[in-house]
Amino acid sequence: MINFVHKKSDMNIIIIGATSGIGKALFLNYAKRDHRIGIVGRRTHLLEELRQQYPVSAKAVTADITKLEKSGLAINSIHEAFGHAPIYGSHVETGQRKNSRPSVGRAFS
Repeated sequence: MINFVHKKSDMNIIIIGATSGIGKALFLNYAKRDHRIGIVGRRTHLLEELRQQYPVSAKAVTADITKLEKSGLAINSIHEAFGHAPIYGSHVETGQRKNSRPSVGRAFS
């Protein structure tokens, strides 16, 4: 089970899908605890609004995770800024609507 409540204030985190829903809630939760957070999403204006709320804690990168190369570059730029960080995907939608359910709050390393 993943523990989403960390007390250590120097933790680095990357949240994919941070502009709304669970991703945004995760961002706000970690930002209030002074963690360094890389936020990735498709909607630049929403990422920028979040980054402006916590300018010291957040690094915003626009990327569409369905484009593997660009999403990899986005994550690498966050790793360069903050060092290694676990990656959390939050209800990441790929635009493909089949009978499969999206991952919610799933952690990647």
